[in-house]
Parts: sequence; structure tokens; C-alpha cells
Amino acid sequence: MADSKYGSGGILFPNDRRTNDRQPIMHGDMTIEKEDLRKMFKEASEGKEVKLRLACFVRTGRRGKFYSIAVQLMSEWEAERDAKKAQEGQQTPQSQQQGDPWDTPNQARQGPQGDLDDEIPF
Repeated sequence: MADSKYGSGGILFPNDRRTNDRQPIMHGDMTIEKEDLRKMFKEASEGKEVKLRLACFVRTGRRGKFYSIAVQLMSEWEAERDAKKAQEGQQTPQSQQQGDPWDTPNQARQGPQGDLDDEIPF
């Protein structure tokens, strides 16, 4: 169950009050939903390292450009990725279902005139 409209994530804005090179160039905040925090605590209590996957997107708002950050537990992201790969592996690409000659190995390509690898006289 999501606590907010967008889920766990954050936002970074350029630091327009920066006066020297030792100050950060960006500043912002991050919100971690309660459910994600529970999952992190569970992984940590099982002795696992809690890793987060971050994705950053450039957005434009009323005050100019900013970075939107999406946060996801690495273990969840890897499970989704593996499930997607498994699903893609079960599906046969449409070109192979229709017998597209461009997707067959070179040795099996033959057109209506016979072998396409014959000598061309020019």
C-alpha cells in the first residue's frame, strides 16, 4: 500500500545559495514509504545488506530544472527484472513465428530462385 501518490523517492534542486566550492551543488529531500522501510528493516534483520536502486530523471517545473529520484529496493528490482526476462524467454518473437527469412541463419536462407550464395557475374 502506497503512502504517497508517487511512492518512495526524492527531488534535487540546484543550490542557488551556494557561495563556495565546499557547498553542495544540489539539495533536496527524499521520502521513504512505511512499507519500503519495513522491507528494508526485514532485510537488515535477516543479516542482508540493504541496497537501494536509484533512478534519476531531469524534470522542468515552475522554478526551472530539477532532478526527480525514484527509489526501489534492489532485491525487488532484481526480482522484477528476472521475472521480465523469464517472461520474454517464454515468448517467441513475432518474426520467428511468421518465418521471416531475415531472422534465419545464413546457411538456411534460400529464396524462390534457389541458393542465394551463388556466384554473381558482375
